[in-house]
Amino acid sequence: MNHGAPGRRRRGTATVSLGAATVVLALLLPLPAVAEVSTGPAGGGLEPAEGGLERAGGSIAAAAATGAVATEDDHVRLLVAWTPDATPTERARVLAASHLDGSDVVSARVDVVAVPIVDADRIAATLRANDAVATVEANQWVYLAQSGPPPADPPADPLFRDQWALHNTGVPVDGVSTTAGVDVRALDAWAYTQGDADVVVAVIDSGVNPDHPDLEGALWVNPGEVGPGAQDGVDSDGNGYVDDVHGWNFVGDTESNDIYVSAAEDWHGTAVSSVIAAQSNDVGMVGLAPGVRIMVLKAFSGEAEVGRGDLVDILEAFEYARVNGADVINASWFNTADTDLLRAAVADAGVPVVAAAGNDDWDLSGGVRRVYPANYTLPNLVAVTAVDPDGQRPRFANYGRTDIEVAAPGDVIRVATPNGWALQSGTSFATPFVSAAIALALSRYPDASAAEVVDAVSWTSRVVPGSSNTTISRGMLDVGTLLRELDRPICGHGPIDAELFADVDPANPHAHALRCLRATGVAAGDGAGNFRPGATITRAQLATLLAQALQTAGIALPSDPPDAFNDDDGSVHEPAINQLAALGILAGDVSGGVRPWTPVTRGQLAALLVRAHDVVLESPSEPSRNWFRDDDRTTHAAAIDAARDLGLIRGVGTLRYAPEETSRRDQVASLVARLLDALARHGG
Repeated sequence: MNHGAPGRRRRGTATVSLGAATVVLALLLPLPAVAEVSTGPAGGGLEPAEGGLERAGGSIAAAAATGAVATEDDHVRLLVAWTPDATPTERARVLAASHLDGSDVVSARVDVVAVPIVDADRIAATLRANDAVATVEANQWVYLAQSGPPPADPPADPLFRDQWALHNTGVPVDGVSTTAGVDVRALDAWAYTQGDADVVVAVIDSGVNPDHPDLEGALWVNPGEVGPGAQDGVDSDGNGYVDDVHGWNFVGDTESNDIYVSAAEDWHGTAVSSVIAAQSNDVGMVGLAPGVRIMVLKAFSGEAEVGRGDLVDILEAFEYARVNGADVINASWFNTADTDLLRAAVADAGVPVVAAAGNDDWDLSGGVRRVYPANYTLPNLVAVTAVDPDGQRPRFANYGRTDIEVAAPGDVIRVATPNGWALQSGTSFATPFVSAAIALALSRYPDASAAEVVDAVSWTSRVVPGSSNTTISRGMLDVGTLLRELDRPICGHGPIDAELFADVDPANPHAHALRCLRATGVAAGDGAGNFRPGATITRAQLATLLAQALQTAGIALPSDPPDAFNDDDGSVHEPAINQLAALGILAGDVSGGVRPWTPVTRGQLAALLVRAHDVVLESPSEPSRNWFRDDDRTTHAAAIDAARDLGLIRGVGTLRYAPEETSRRDQVASLVARLLDALARHGG
């Protein structure tokens, strides 16, 4: 995963002509100087120290730790810009005083010196204090201002032509009409990754033919059961299963490592697995994630049309997947009886579990008809219904506005069968598209949490006719957008080398965001190192936090904005309030005040974040759909929906946002961190 995307940008673009083509570059200017953040009587960690807003943005060393500045061999290059009247002799003297004897000349007024990262802030401060120096900035990465890499070329597999689910060109498939563009945008996704062999999808289903030409090489290999003499009838890895090379057959009283019994019995598992990981090998079809691996967990038997498995075998399969390191679990099946044990197995899996909605044309949201595990409400569960090649819901597909997360292609789907290939329909075949999408996301972003990826599957979906009133997201799976929008250029997904605030529990779900904001200098806590995570945030405190974040993202804030409001005079937050007002981000009330000490509601917070996003990127955000049911009568409804489209906010339950509730400081930290990443991702 790339953590080295830009962390500080100033608004503007530069155009570089390359023959007939023109590439637009985002201008990334280096870090401003360091500012500490202190706490005033009512601030609790968001108030800047004197002069802080002019020089906010975090230290060079902290930025280097997050990959925001370009480093090499524990060194960072500092760009030293001289005043117009600085002579060569004076420049050499200033550098020598800091023991910087060698430099590269960038231009008549700019030298470059390499310094150890640990000394960078001290040296930069010393240089800045000299009258001959105009400014000192850290070297940074510069990125093309594009939303993602160009789409991948279509594969050469001959049956790809009728895999409309991956790339829909509008050409009929087997006499069935299709609509161009109604697909999961696989080519866009493959520009990022086709999957990593270390990412494993456990398919709890019937068996899989390991010798199928499109599945050879696609199956997980148990590292403890391979090598000379490994297949010796001994449980070599001590996991309780003898010679379980590719998974296990849990069916009946004679469990074995025979993951394939017959074409009739193991048709379904073979088909589901092919949607995920059929190889791109110029033969047959290709799966959405051909680079990942399938762990075969056979828990179903019988003919494909009436295949069934018992709860004991299914629970054993879940446990095997958990213990043996599966990253995603695919469940293309359902049970009409709710059981505590199945719920617990899904909840305890610790990884995303993707479940089929079923094929009975039922509305699963009314409480009368339910199927499991799809109807469970769990943070690691994704329930999937189907759409057809025209973006409509097939008549067979179960659906649920309050219970089914997302739709995926599930009608006229190209699959592998034990002895060839076929076209099939059902939510069984929509489900593995989502499993494959999650596997691609984990391949690209291995440190992303299950909850984060599951949530992103929902908010990165796009509206098609058949999904608008049949799922929670009102959307169809969009893998290209999923992989693009999961990028966290500044905060990343993995561990951040920054100390957590003293009063923040490491188990706090917002701890990662708080580490990021501390590492980048957006927030530094009070003198005792506290943040007061559970306290309500005020409008003034939010203004300072947001101003710090914008400056960290490289946005040039007004240096001397006019006094915008009549009720914040003398407040340590007044400079930030005036800066946001000058940019058009913050507005006051009819009396000319900003009510600085008023708590911020969740609705107001969403509106302010969206305004900041739109002003910086100079592009208005229009909501794609109505995400929540409890905000329709608020003045912030459109902004709340737009904030969800942008991935800035999450709800507090199914279709609920609670717009009138006040905002906690730790919750705000997560939203500001997401805004910081979104601005960097989209060229702010």
